[in-house]
Amino acid sequence: MGASIDTDRHHTAIVVDDHEIVVKGVCAAIAEKPGWRVVGSTTDPTQALSLVTDLRPEVAVFDYSMVKMDGVELTRRALELHPTLKVLIFTMHYNDLVIRDALLAGAQGFILKSDVTSTLDAGLDALALGEPFLPGPAANVLLRAYLGKPTDDVPVLTPREREIIKLIARGHSGKEIAIQLAISPKTVEVHRASIHRKLNLRNLADLVRYAIRNGLIDP
Repeated sequence: MGASIDTDRHHTAIVVDDHEIVVKGVCAAIAEKPGWRVVGSTTDPTQALSLVTDLRPEVAVFDYSMVKMDGVELTRRALELHPTLKVLIFTMHYNDLVIRDALLAGAQGFILKSDVTSTLDAGLDALALGEPFLPGPAANVLLRAYLGKPTDDVPVLTPREREIIKLIARGHSGKEIAIQLAISPKTVEVHRASIHRKLNLRNLADLVRYAIRNGLIDP
């Protein structure tokens, strides 16, 4: 007999997305689910780390594409604070870059924002049972990694490069990025050159298209 959800106690969750309307919608959906309780929510990923520390939720639902800190970095930091936390990533698009980076950071499940009404319940139940929730595309990335096959030759960007490519794609100047990340403008340019080299980008338009296509920013 397979494991079952214990509805005699409440599973706890937090929700983090930088769009208030999304936070409210997901919180409402979880609150209606028997055996589940939302103990915290925020539109600020930095504040989310305080929620993780103070509330010790069982499950966290993190948006992948957030301005201040993306879901991959938030997952990494949250698990350092609360190693038994189970993370479910919201994403606009499935692609190898999103899935691979999130899995490496420690996420255990994925949900497409367009499919939330049909998959959120199943995702929460899977994570509550200690099982991953990997729809087809996510499972394929994991399977290719297990078999030692390349995941569509996706270049590996460092967390800092991922931060910078998002800021560039959103129209920030090198000086603005340097101030926001507390690094020198020269360091920003070094990272920018590395990004262009790794991704074989010719210009800013290529960079913006790459960021949108791979879910680093919303279109």
